[in-house]
Amino acid sequence: MSEAGKILYWKPDDTRETVSARGFSYALFFGLFSNVLRWSYGYNVLQAQASDKERAAAENTMPYYGTTARSSDELSYDSDLERLADDDIRRMSAVTIAAVDHNIPKTPDHERTRLLSSSPPYSSTPTEIPSPPLSVREHIHQRLQKTARSIHGYMSPPLYAAIVALFVGLIPPLKEALYSKQSFFYPSFTKAVESCAKPAVPVILLCLGSQLSTITARHFPSRVVVTTIITRMFLIPLSFVPIVIWFAKYGSAWSAIASDPAFLVIMVVLGCTPTAINLIQITQVSGYCQEEMLELLFWSYGVICIPVCTLVIFVALAAVDRVV
Repeated sequence: MSEAGKILYWKPDDTRETVSARGFSYALFFGLFSNVLRWSYGYNVLQAQASDKERAAAENTMPYYGTTARSSDELSYDSDLERLADDDIRRMSAVTIAAVDHNIPKTPDHERTRLLSSSPPYSSTPTEIPSPPLSVREHIHQRLQKTARSIHGYMSPPLYAAIVALFVGLIPPLKEALYSKQSFFYPSFTKAVESCAKPAVPVILLCLGSQLSTITARHFPSRVVVTTIITRMFLIPLSFVPIVIWFAKYGSAWSAIASDPAFLVIMVVLGCTPTAINLIQITQVSGYCQEEMLELLFWSYGVICIPVCTLVIFVALAAVDRVV
């Protein structure tokens, strides 16, 4: 972008360094908020899809371990057994009252009197014991626990790390204690964290390259991957360029950033970028759509990214040169 010359200059005293700095700042903010959305909503969507898949697999395998269907003869045989058992119960629960007094007429030998149950009738509805009323403090504690559980359901370890980093950046004493070279924590803690973070991207790329061997037997991507690539890298830029041009013409009344050529070009370029590499980590955690994600990243970065992004950058520069 900094090589585009005066096309991207915003103010009379602009230089290529300031244009490049603004472009990197816009891309950095976009990447930050994208990661927050990706590791919160996207992470939970893939986790939910994985649980649904496991539940469906469990339901499909259940007939093999459960009982099979029963024939009508077996059902009729069981009903006959139940009927005979009921007759035996009635016969055992009846007594014959024989006459002892000669003044009382004898009852027939076949007469039987059913015993009356002395126990109270059984109620199938269980009696609920009312819980004692909660105090205000307990009610607030339960509400806070429920809110914390719902928030934790949308969180993930990278998102917790981003929130901690945000607090560190917003609290000057804490930032000074961690990033000042004269501080005790800078060489012992901060540099150790930085050393662990530097190989993160190379390790991700190394794992991605090693996993690509699983799709070498397939010469062409699947239909889902083709549809995703066409939508992500062709249809979205075609629909996003008119929106950016409209914002450049009429957005100056709401924000001065609408007249910044670097911002407009960055918005167009970010609209056609490939799928984020760290999505492969989310699919590895959940085990869902892992092969499709590998194919998508391979074809996006290895084949389509360079020609499409180059064409979109030239289109964005031409549009900004005519509009701004």
